[in-house]
Amino acid sequence: MRFGIWINRLKHWGKRGELRRRLDEELAFHFDELVAEHERRGLSPAAARRAAQRDLGNKTLTRESYREQAGWPWLEELGRDISLALRNLTRRRGYALSMIGLLAVGLAATLSVYVLTDAMLRRALPVPEPEELHLIADAEGQPAWFSRATLDRLRANVPQAAVIAYGGETQVTVQRGRQPAQSVSGQLVSGGAFAGLGLIPAHGRLLNPGDDRIGEGAPVAVVSYAWAQREYGSAPAAVGQELLVNQMELEVVGVLPERFHGFDAVDRVDLFFPTALQPQLGISSNAHEFASDDRPNDPDWNRENRVRWLETLVRVPSGLAVATVGPALEMAVAPDREDLISQINSPEEREGVRRMSWQVVAAPGGYSNARNAFAGTGRMLTGLVVSLLLLTCANLSGIMLVRTLSRHREMGVRLSLGAGRWRTCRLAVVEAVVCGILGAVVGLLLATWMLPAAAQLLTPGATLTLELVGWSQLTMLVGVALFCSVGCALVPAWWIARLQPLVALNGAMGGGSMPQRVGRALVAVQLALAVMLVAVSLSLGGEIAEVLNRDPGFERDTVLTTRFNPRAAGYTSDGLAGLNQRLRNTVEQVPGVERVGLSSNGILAGSRSRSGVFPRGEGLTGRGGNYQQDTADIDYLATVGLRLLQGRWFEVTDTDDAPQVAVVTRAFARAMWGRADVIGEQFGYDYEATENDMTVIGIVADAGINQARETETEMFFTPGEQNQWGYGFLAVRVSRHPDAVRRMLVEALEAAEPGLVFGRWETLGERREGNMRREIASSRLATIIAGVAMLLATFGVGGSLAHLVTLRQRELAVRAALGATPNRLLRGVLHDGLRIGLQGAAGGGALVALVAWGVPVVSWWDASPSAVVGIVAAGGGVLAAVVGGWLPARRASRVDPQRMLKAD
Repeated sequence: MRFGIWINRLKHWGKRGELRRRLDEELAFHFDELVAEHERRGLSPAAARRAAQRDLGNKTLTRESYREQAGWPWLEELGRDISLALRNLTRRRGYALSMIGLLAVGLAATLSVYVLTDAMLRRALPVPEPEELHLIADAEGQPAWFSRATLDRLRANVPQAAVIAYGGETQVTVQRGRQPAQSVSGQLVSGGAFAGLGLIPAHGRLLNPGDDRIGEGAPVAVVSYAWAQREYGSAPAAVGQELLVNQMELEVVGVLPERFHGFDAVDRVDLFFPTALQPQLGISSNAHEFASDDRPNDPDWNRENRVRWLETLVRVPSGLAVATVGPALEMAVAPDREDLISQINSPEEREGVRRMSWQVVAAPGGYSNARNAFAGTGRMLTGLVVSLLLLTCANLSGIMLVRTLSRHREMGVRLSLGAGRWRTCRLAVVEAVVCGILGAVVGLLLATWMLPAAAQLLTPGATLTLELVGWSQLTMLVGVALFCSVGCALVPAWWIARLQPLVALNGAMGGGSMPQRVGRALVAVQLALAVMLVAVSLSLGGEIAEVLNRDPGFERDTVLTTRFNPRAAGYTSDGLAGLNQRLRNTVEQVPGVERVGLSSNGILAGSRSRSGVFPRGEGLTGRGGNYQQDTADIDYLATVGLRLLQGRWFEVTDTDDAPQVAVVTRAFARAMWGRADVIGEQFGYDYEATENDMTVIGIVADAGINQARETETEMFFTPGEQNQWGYGFLAVRVSRHPDAVRRMLVEALEAAEPGLVFGRWETLGERREGNMRREIASSRLATIIAGVAMLLATFGVGGSLAHLVTLRQRELAVRAALGATPNRLLRGVLHDGLRIGLQGAAGGGALVALVAWGVPVVSWWDASPSAVVGIVAAGGGVLAAVVGGWLPARRASRVDPQRMLKAD
């Protein structure tokens, strides 16, 4: 059809009534003229009218032809179908509400998971042209760290690209005037980082290269929009304010745009400083350091090429090939690499440094550890929601089939009166689509409540912009709603297409036993999906329970712990020893405290340090590598409850003047020496033996130091007197209930050290649960989804058997009249339910096996359901079928044969 015709039809769409009136007037005029013409020829008035009618033709056909040419007949037919569907749904409110409600729950869950996974995994940074951003990563895809000199050379090698450098996120201590000190997330960034991202300040200005000159860093900071509003009441009020950050006075010169929270789309950072202020602020977070005895590292990391600490994003403009960044980076790294190689004695290590490689990967959303950790959870949630949606569709399809079968006489009448099969089938589809659209509206309202709760459970601490109403969200919601509603209508439409009018008018439903078999198959599919979801829920819950109940290798319930950062509070190296002693004295005075210990990193604290060490002994050089290290005082290891297997703990005699010693885990001993009995063995930081080598004086049992899932950690401990790292983790063993001591500890330390900010006090058991918080939330959601799925499957069984009882009422009445007892009739229906349950359990067992074998289509997460879990879930499916069949069975047992046969 030509475009002009479409325009004319659209233009006349609102004038349909007027056009029809003018057509009627035109037809009446021509009819009258023809009548007059025939009367002039001598015909009687009646004969003239008949002749005029014959000459003019069928007025109804003319009107319909005109309507089709002047309007949009298919749209009008669709409108009539929608109107008829609404009338049918209004007359059967229970059926309509069940359809809309079930679809709304499934669509709300789908929309919530879509928005949450989009915000966590696919959201780009809120900057112009985020597709131009690329991350420089190592061979494993992790962010690579570089020295400042390397990145300065990279800028010179590719001047067309913007090199955006930033340090790791860290906690800084901030004071505003006389207000109490608070711990705030902060980050060091290069002077041109924000300009490279294309950001425009909301107020004030952003950092520039002039603020970031080495040795001359400007005492300025830029703050996030949310932090400025929270602390000052409004974002403009923050500009020009003075802050005391890690005991250094800084001026707030600008506020970032409202939607920008950091260099990835998930984590929140509140304060940003020039990288040149690294030594003044005492920030020494994520870094790879190389040191030698003859060349100690410069404390100013901006000047030290052997400290790699800056992550890098590169904005590659559209006119520049991404492939040019790699060679430019190799040239920039070369000087530092050669300097590092010249100080390494080990040929293997030198070769390893030479083989180091990097890749430039697209990173429109930056890089986030939280995002990577959420990837498995996102896959699991998507799998659960898709399964729930399929189960809902199967349930609704069964409901629609029963509803359509009950309308067989109506369908027979429609077909007998000339309605085409496509038109009759279309009514069922339109009815389902209307329910789907209404379900989408209700689902959108449900998602406004469901999404924030899910985000709080699954992404604690993440800064997410959760947009429910947007083009992509609404398109997804409407698309899934239409897909589900049309899919639900396929089986009823298939039955209507097979229906014979005469058979339906005679009272039979048509199709023989086929509709019943299809209905039972749909119920079996529901049970199979429910069994699989129950198995996944049980497996996940069982794994979490196993992890939390497993012996972690340390005391869980009677050790309270907290984090603190003395350097951020302005304590110098000379004052740390006095601070540690004051902390110990203060805590020991609190009633209920048995023991106090300090360490640098702690247990399950999200902090770890690694050092390159090498064992001493014949043929052991190749076992050296980077291993985890922690520094502790003489009471820490015993305070947290690590179990000493051999040797001794640290003692007061292990001072800086005494021989260097270490306590190692059993896993570390096996990794370094291939055996657990290593008391007296030595290892050191250098490739060759030196007088500073450490002697193993104790071996502790394996423990999950970093993650609750861990069973062992390859690490070693050094005494604080011999390693001046400073402490940041405080552990307190208590003899009373931790809740009784927690508040007293907070009050005592606030009074003793008001300028030192402590983190939340938690037992090590609480830290383990917090470490598993996302998994626990996922397990709870999986349990809820599995419960809803099993409930839907139970209702599906009940509905299917209730329909079967309705179809077999005459048969049941005859059986009762011939002597069948009510219990026998009840058992017969329950037997049908049991058979459906066994079919569903078998199908669910097959799906559970696919999950356990890791088939990619259904592999959502790492845990594999065991055979026992599969059997228990299958048993639950059979039980659900029996429970669902109980009410229809009771109804069958109460059939009155006299009334039923008399009605015939």
